[in-house]
Amino acid sequence: MFQKINKFNFALSFFGLLLSFNIALADDSLVIWISPPTLTSLGNKTFQVDAEATLAQSEQKVLKNAIDYDHYASSKIPSVVESHIVSQTKNSMVVWFHAEVNGIASLYYVQVNIAPLTHESTPNTSTEISWHVIPADPSWPYASNDSVKQLTGDLKLESLGNNQTHITYRTVMTPNTIVPEFMIKMVLTSMLKDEANLLFQMMAE
Repeated sequence: MFQKINKFNFALSFFGLLLSFNIALADDSLVIWISPPTLTSLGNKTFQVDAEATLAQSEQKVLKNAIDYDHYASSKIPSVVESHIVSQTKNSMVVWFHAEVNGIASLYYVQVNIAPLTHESTPNTSTEISWHVIPADPSWPYASNDSVKQLTGDLKLESLGNNQTHITYRTVMTPNTIVPEFMIKMVLTSMLKDEANLLFQMMAE
């Protein structure tokens, strides 16, 4: 039973951004919330977080901050002990994370894809960043453990000009745990929303 609960704790450290405490919403001078982070239960222990905001920062800088995975730990993102870009091409990368929550370590690889988006109704430039957890390749240099059954997400960035960027965020997560769904939701309601808030703050810096 203790091992199963540990797996639940591993899952809560997803993507290196989950917290074991609450934080205030991002500074209104940097992040103007259109829809603050909200959590929805999809059933079968699967949860989705959505958020939407305008950042007082250019799309180029927001994108640079969002994919600067080598510096997530030094950027003081809670729970990230270490992170490294393991491989990279022009439009994709594999990232390894070592995260800790309450002393429980989570080690995992994430496939990140970056693609331009086009709009028929507006000339604004925009970019989509999407990610999902992937199995470790034997040739990769870092250890991993089985922390989640499912983890996917995406960020859509749209330049509004004048150092303003519109952001939509979504992530879907299924922890690898025998803990009842209502208990998972009690924890994740706070933690996943805080994760999204932290990500928006970091991108706006």
